[in-house]
Amino acid sequence: MDQSSTTKTLYGVLPFVAPEVLLGKEFTEAADIYGFGMIMSELISGEPPFFDREYDENLALAICYGQRPQIPEYTPEPYAKLMKHCWDPIPTNRPTAKKLNSQLTDLWEMLVIDDLSSLSKDHGLEIKEIKEFKEAFNQEIEDKWKARLAELATNSIPLKKSQNLLTSK
Repeated sequence: MDQSSTTKTLYGVLPFVAPEVLLGKEFTEAADIYGFGMIMSELISGEPPFFDREYDENLALAICYGQRPQIPEYTPEPYAKLMKHCWDPIPTNRPTAKKLNSQLTDLWEMLVIDDLSSLSKDHGLEIKEIKEFKEAFNQEIEDKWKARLAELATNSIPLKKSQNLLTSK
């Protein structure tokens, strides 16, 4: 058998590649969920994960040993919790795509519900849970997030020496 046909090639932007895939395991739905957690990180922080580091073997090792991007202090706890769940080092502990969709839908619905009395019993969301969630996504947190994004928009992110920030290999 030709050796080149047995060599696996890995494509993707390093921080978005799940640790188990970096270690040579097969790409699975759980690996996609890990990558989605990194997208959540970029959305809340306004910066690519590990933007301040070289995307090299040292970062790959750090990811495999459990390092994840820093979560901004203004991140609402329910959002941070879901993001960390997507980053779980054990792939089978991560939510499935269906479960993640359901959780994101629940989060969205909790944000847009104004009249809590309009909830039916079969909705599955507790009124207490909704109130706590709405509190977590308060105006102060939103203002901090918007201020951070505005700051990033006016101060460009310094380019790395390797210029490989957003390229896949």
